[in-house]
Amino acid sequence: HLCYVHTNGMEKKLCARLQVILKDSFKEIDPKLQVSCVYSAYCRAYDKFFSLCCNYPKGKGENFAIYLCKYHPGMRLFHIKSAQGSRQDLSLMASPAIYMDCVVHLEYA
Repeated sequence: HLCYVHTNGMEKKLCARLQVILKDSFKEIDPKLQVSCVYSAYCRAYDKFFSLCCNYPKGKGENFAIYLCKYHPGMRLFHIKSAQGSRQDLSLMASPAIYMDCVVHLEYA
């Protein structure tokens, strides 16, 4: 439990620092796009978009699965930690999948 408390504290400090650094850039982005520096929100969006279980109607999991079979057959991906509900460990548990699979996900997007 203390590990997650420490990680959440680091995430909050990082988000606050990024908001200061990117303050001018955020003024140029339309507020309707709901862009933020909150890493756990990014992890949730990442899970919804790339989840292969296709539980989120706006996600691209089904299309992404077809893309994987066609262009990267046999490739193994790191499991995207489910972001449903209230998860204290989300940023810590989702980070390995985001980092290790970023090449394939960026290629797809």
